[in-house]
Amino acid sequence: MQNKENLSNRIFRGTSTVLFFSLLTSPLGYVLRIIYSNNLSIEMYGLFYALLAFFGILTTYKDLGFGYSVTYLVPKLIKQGDFEQSWMIYKYAQIIEVGTSIILTLLLVLIAPWLSINYFKVPEAQTLIYLFCIYFIANSFLEALYKMFTGLQQEKYYSSIQFSRLLLALIFSIFFIIFDYSNIIFFALSWALAHIICSIIYTYLLNKNSSFGEKRLVWDKKLFSTMLKFAIPTLITTSIYTFITFTDNFFLTLFKNVREVGIYNIIVPLISIPSIFLSPINNLLLPLVSHLMEGEKVKMSELLSNSIKIISFVGFYFSLFIMLFPSATTQLIFGVKWVGLIETPLRIMAFGAILALLSSYLTTITCGMGKIKERMRASLIIAVTNIIISVVLINLYGIIGVAIASTLIYLLSIILFIRIIRHEISIHLPVKLYTIMLLFSLSLYLLVQLSGFSPKGFIQFLITGIIYSLIILLLGITLGIFDYIISIIITTKGFISINNQYPFLLKILLKVSNLLKRYN
Repeated sequence: MQNKENLSNRIFRGTSTVLFFSLLTSPLGYVLRIIYSNNLSIEMYGLFYALLAFFGILTTYKDLGFGYSVTYLVPKLIKQGDFEQSWMIYKYAQIIEVGTSIILTLLLVLIAPWLSINYFKVPEAQTLIYLFCIYFIANSFLEALYKMFTGLQQEKYYSSIQFSRLLLALIFSIFFIIFDYSNIIFFALSWALAHIICSIIYTYLLNKNSSFGEKRLVWDKKLFSTMLKFAIPTLITTSIYTFITFTDNFFLTLFKNVREVGIYNIIVPLISIPSIFLSPINNLLLPLVSHLMEGEKVKMSELLSNSIKIISFVGFYFSLFIMLFPSATTQLIFGVKWVGLIETPLRIMAFGAILALLSSYLTTITCGMGKIKERMRASLIIAVTNIIISVVLINLYGIIGVAIASTLIYLLSIILFIRIIRHEISIHLPVKLYTIMLLFSLSLYLLVQLSGFSPKGFIQFLITGIIYSLIILLLGITLGIFDYIISIIITTKGFISINNQYPFLLKILLKVSNLLKRYN
């Protein structure tokens, strides 16, 4: 019993640490985008994120799939007391990752002039490719460290890496702005320096806080073969993820230009706002779903149905406001130069953002149910369909094509994952709720369009947001959204109580439940 409690406490501390740093990291990415959008031209802003996306694709292949073996095998070997082989696995993976990065970098240096003219279509891209190559190699060291800390289950280190590199990139960027070096070259240099410094710091932390005995590096064919067994399927999986994630920026750059990439990378953070608030739910859902699947499928079905309603309503709240006031929202956050360029694709993608939230939620549920093979097949279908649709629509319609393609892909993923879930659990989409929200949205949209109202300045925007929030709150009460929240709290409370975890969270859930009951 004592061991079970210790394990529960450790899981709680680890989850809390990861959640803490994930909540800190999201705003940093936003601040960086705001700074760059206000200090760079549309074309240079687009070029910066086109380069990040391009190197993001290469990142998929730089460890050749061997990184996963570190996170999977190291905990087992540490538990067995085999510290020497744990160290060798880390070094094998690091040598492969850094070595592959250096080879890719040498190739990029050779073809940089061609890429700058034929792919990025901007001569300035050549110098930036060289700078991003430095970032790429430093990032390979950092990613190897991330996987090792994950394998060692040292949450405070692996969960802080993303936060640390973004924070340093932000600090260097602000430093260069202060000294009047606010251009794309120095912003790229900021990212390179941030990753170099983080690599040095976390290498020091690994050596200081981890004991591996004698750190020998010898060839072990059997150990390498074991790692290889994990590498191939992992590489396939990450390739599928890449085909889903990076195709938008890649094809926009290939078929159109970096200007459209810039516009797209203003839209993405705007529609991603609700995911910042809802993403922590996934940290609790995964173990909760696994728990409820053991003989409590009725509760599981109820949890699914209620969660879908709440997630849809929260996504509706954020997305509708963006659809009503796209220009005012964009101008307030990213500046006036983007107004007139983003309105139509932003409205389409704001609708798609609701589907994206549901897709992410259903993916988590599928994982919690243990449907790994089914999820892999669905992801493969999604990836292939995404490439085909993106090639056609982006080539024809540019950023509008991206907006339509992403919306269709999210819809497809929802259909596929619901089919997987229904083999085990009864699940129904709340059609009546969706119909009411659609009619309400159309009515409010027509009212705003006919009145010609758009908030001017921060004060008007704030007042408009408050009034809008009160209207949506009343709608939520009318639709019984808070009843669904209470139901989820009760289900979650039971899970937390059974597992003897999150004692302070249990008290908070009880207070929230009682408060909602009082006002509902």
